[in-house]
Formats: sequence, C-alpha cells, structure tokens
Amino acid sequence: MNGIKSYNPVVQTYIKDCQSDASNLPDAIAHPPLSGEGVRYAIAQGPSMVPHKADKNTIEQALKFNFSTLQTACSMASKYNVQLITFPELFLTGYEFANGDKVNKDIPARAAQLIEEQQYREKICTLAIDRNMTIVCPMPYKGKDPKGNEGIYDTAFIFQPDGIKAIQFKNHLWGFDERLWFRYPEYPELSSENNFQNKSNAFTRFCSFSHLTIRLHPIIQISQHEI
Repeated sequence: MNGIKSYNPVVQTYIKDCQSDASNLPDAIAHPPLSGEGVRYAIAQGPSMVPHKADKNTIEQALKFNFSTLQTACSMASKYNVQLITFPELFLTGYEFANGDKVNKDIPARAAQLIEEQQYREKICTLAIDRNMTIVCPMPYKGKDPKGNEGIYDTAFIFQPDGIKAIQFKNHLWGFDERLWFRYPEYPELSSENNFQNKSNAFTRFCSFSHLTIRLHPIIQISQHEI
C-alpha cells in the first residue's frame, strides 16, 4: 500500500467525426450517440489500493482511495460526455488479498461488509445520477446469489443514471486463491417462468466486465460504438 500515488489519468480518445460533409461537422465530443444509435464508453484502468490485512482501518483506507480514483475517472470521462464507464475486476477493494505468499481469505468478507455499512454502492449510484453516466464498478458482495445462497461473491455492480442498480456475478473463479475468497454463484433451474431472457427475472445476465487488461499506467480509453 505504501508509495501508491493519486490518480493522474492519461486519456486516449477514439472519438471521430464521421460525416462526408466536412464543412458541416458537429463538435464530436459534445454530441454522443442518441439512444438506440450507439454508446460512448470509457474503460478506466487506474491504480487500486489493496488491503493487506483484514482490519477495519486498512480496508477503509483502500476503499477511500479507490472511490476517490473512481470519482476522478468519472469526472474526466464526463468531460467527453461518456455514457458508460467500466472499471477492472474488484476495483473498489483492489485485487490480490494477500500478504506476501500468505492468502488472507477474511479480507474480501470484511471489505464486503464495510462497503455495505459505509454505503459505497449508494455513493456510486448518486455519482451515476449526477454524471448522467452508467458506471460498472466491480466489488466484493455479501448477500445472496440468484438461487438464494448466502455468501461472499465476486461481482460487478451496474449503476444507471436513472438510479436503477443491477448486479453481475463472476461465474468462473480463476485459480486457488479466488476460490478461497469467494463462493461460486448458483442459478435457479430455467423454466418458462424463470429464464434469463425474461424481463421479470432480476438476475438477467449481463456481459461480463470483469477481465479488463491491466496496463502499466493509469488510463482512460474513450471510444464510441455506433449501432
């Protein structure tokens, strides 16, 4: 945890004006795609502070640092009228809950508890509303999986600008350590009344944003996809 610096983002943007009439080009940054026509998205890959032990002060320090980084990234992205921003796996707590070679399986459970007690999900929800931006923030989650099993899960929360929240569970836990930290999620048997295409199902599966490439420098990549 020592020596980690505050977030100074490098921005790579791929926003371009794509019109044949060069004399009548709009300001591309000021005009993101309309609903149903595409999405302007940012991939934020800043540094995460990782708690090395399961005490409250250590985890709180990491949560505060990482939330501040998230705020900075969202502020930067909003200058480009970004509509969707995603963060790396377990961003809110950092990844690799270990002290040297010793794995500490209590850290994600304690972190998930503090995230709930200190209302970090509510804070990110408010940020999504204020920035008019969908935020995908991965974090440990203490609660029930779609089948109702209590546990600590590796998840990504989706915070939408209308205040709606959704959750994506990581379905494949990689390596021995992750299986110590987290429980595999389970899903109910599919039926005509309960299927993942049914809008009434609260656990509709989303695309996974968990495995984003780790880079050597903090970076926001901003791009635009036209439908």
